[in-house]
Amino acid sequence: MTVIGKDCVLGYDAIANWASPSLAAVPNAVDVSQPGISKTAIDLPSRGTGGWNPKGAGLKSMDLSFGYLCDAGDDAVLNALRGSYINDTVMQFAVLDGPIAGIAGRVVQGFRFPGIVMEFPIDEQLEDGRRIEIKVEFARHKLAGVLLLPVWMVLTAL
Repeated sequence: MTVIGKDCVLGYDAIANWASPSLAAVPNAVDVSQPGISKTAIDLPSRGTGGWNPKGAGLKSMDLSFGYLCDAGDDAVLNALRGSYINDTVMQFAVLDGPIAGIAGRVVQGFRFPGIVMEFPIDEQLEDGRRIEIKVEFARHKLAGVLLLPVWMVLTAL
């Protein structure tokens, strides 16, 4: 079964709920992308590699970018995202290939990570809806003395 982008879900929650997340969907997210899931390569040559330059895994990084289509009035999701940007609040984000509740007969999965909103530019094109292009970066955060790292989240429907 092919996963279609419109069926994917971006979820968020307070970082304090990391151990037992109750993710809420970001329904106004558009064009969700994780372009910065990467790791650096480190050189590991030695006299014993016969002139070859073998590589090893270096540091990993993760980010998230998406457009947010603004609604008029009070918007809890937008308030949380703006709060993360203004107050440097770390939140948890999950980029899933299906709904948070899962799908009967199929596993829903994706990365979940602690992140902070680093970019919040507002775009008001004349003929388009008001949109904010959000960029989230992986954030260093400890909860109860434990450093939180990105995880691969797997959900199954009950």
